[in-house]
Amino acid sequence: MSDENTLPDEGDATPRTETLFNIKLFDWKDWDYDDSDDLIFHDTTWHFASMKKYDGLSIITNKNGEFFIMDGDNPRISMFYIDIEEFMEELVSCGY
Repeated sequence: MSDENTLPDEGDATPRTETLFNIKLFDWKDWDYDDSDDLIFHDTTWHFASMKKYDGLSIITNKNGEFFIMDGDNPRISMFYIDIEEFMEELVSCGY
């Protein structure tokens, strides 16, 4: 999802921004992956007002575009980016 298609070294705590179609989704400070090779982003901060309630939690992204917001080991919500109204508004305004 990130435009660079590269990840920093595991454990690198430099904040990064995850994007999709050049739309900023969330910032994250650390990452790893699970047994299914899905990426897990830790200590996230959302760029969308409707998602701010999930700031500080981890996000697992899978290969079909679905993501899971985790509270520790417990999933809080699963959705797709197109389910976020602000994301869709930006997507349409960019002409996609």
